[in-house]
Amino acid sequence: MQKQINLIVKASIFAALLTAPLLFNVDSAQAKLKICNETNETRDVAIGYKTGEGWVSEGWWGIIKGDCTTVIKDDLTSRFYYYRAKHRGGDFDGERYNFCTDSKAFTIIGDKDCKKRGYKVEDFRQLKLAKGTTGFTLTLDNTTIYSASKEVAKNTEPGTTPEPEVKTSPEPAAQNVGPGAPSGTHGEPYSIRAVLKGCDRVDGLLWCTFMADGWSYVVKDDGKSHSHILQEIDALPLNGTYDLSGDMIFYSGKSADITIREYAPAQSSSNTKSNSAAPGTYGETYDEIAIFKGCDRIDGLLSCNFEANGGRYIIFDDGKTNETLLNQVDGLSINSRYRILGDVHNYGDITFEVTLREYQDMGDNADQLRMNRLVGLWRSMDDPSSTIRFFDDYKKFDYYNGDLSSEGAVSFTTTCNDSSVRETGTSFLQIQDGPEDYYCYEVIENTEDKLVLMYLPRGNFLEYEKDLGLN
Repeated sequence: MQKQINLIVKASIFAALLTAPLLFNVDSAQAKLKICNETNETRDVAIGYKTGEGWVSEGWWGIIKGDCTTVIKDDLTSRFYYYRAKHRGGDFDGERYNFCTDSKAFTIIGDKDCKKRGYKVEDFRQLKLAKGTTGFTLTLDNTTIYSASKEVAKNTEPGTTPEPEVKTSPEPAAQNVGPGAPSGTHGEPYSIRAVLKGCDRVDGLLWCTFMADGWSYVVKDDGKSHSHILQEIDALPLNGTYDLSGDMIFYSGKSADITIREYAPAQSSSNTKSNSAAPGTYGETYDEIAIFKGCDRIDGLLSCNFEANGGRYIIFDDGKTNETLLNQVDGLSINSRYRILGDVHNYGDITFEVTLREYQDMGDNADQLRMNRLVGLWRSMDDPSSTIRFFDDYKKFDYYNGDLSSEGAVSFTTTCNDSSVRETGTSFLQIQDGPEDYYCYEVIENTEDKLVLMYLPRGNFLEYEKDLGLN
């Protein structure tokens, strides 16, 4: 199972493979990524790729019919690049790889919070290169026929061009792309152990969300997974741990859309001790009220961190703590209070390596009441395509046109962690999107059907109405 979990982390950098009608050519000349246009109209092209600073999107290059443009002049260092090639008066059929764009020439670092930063969100396709490719020419063509799932650009000797593989049969209508489709039909196959966080209806479709390794995995009743599987999952208990397998359709940030082919309740491995082991089995017992700081992987093993009384309590997936219990902890709300009990089996000055036998949510009643009022789906009154959803486990998810765009941990505080707002006695709503990414809001109004937030410190108002039909 550990190997399967490692595979999904690697698989998170994949999604559905190239579907555009394209010619592939490994370019041995100086131009490293060149795009040629052999369609019947001018194409406005933008690209996306990953650097040490994160995801970058650039555009636009206007490429007229029969012309070529070099969009990256340096050696290609990644196997994955993304592009959008729209034409005036027409649309572009992307593969749900979202990047930030602008109507004018742009270079944008980061693929999150596009609209908050004044950009648009647009759909790109993926270009997957063979290992070792440093130069490549991508030719847009109206008639070249390629498989819709697994075409990869091939390396060739310098000065040669690979012949495109032409699929003459079967007819597209004969392909099985529904729930019973073969593994890999909708994206890279995966297997993972994850915690169920719940199911809801969004735009009339049932969505179920799982959490694992800090990622959220969403499966939708969109025809790619069996409806009866979604209905069964909808009836499962929250925070249960399950082994899932299927295809990864799309990912962005730390969120992914998936299909589910099979699922089963997770079984602890044979070398995992039960969390019912007697107190003191592994060392001196402890009982602390602690703040949960999140989970990470170290040398392939999950480790979860709590802080209490100036000390740091670390729980490793080392066989001493029940694996299912540890996976549940991975889905807890960061910066929330829990009572944790177990044994201390190693310690330093301020660091304690511990087992976990039991945990209890110690969130304060006032905060829980505030959270309960927020729970549900809210639609922006300024942009109906933008929705946010709060869950009672102090999680917030952002969607745009029904696609998950970001997520964060919810907390209530009298002073924001980004120091933009000083302590005033008011309880602010704080969203943590990452280790150092905080967004602070004052809740101006929160009724049964309306939510008004003031974004701090800028002071602009965000108004939402509750989508009662989808809650």
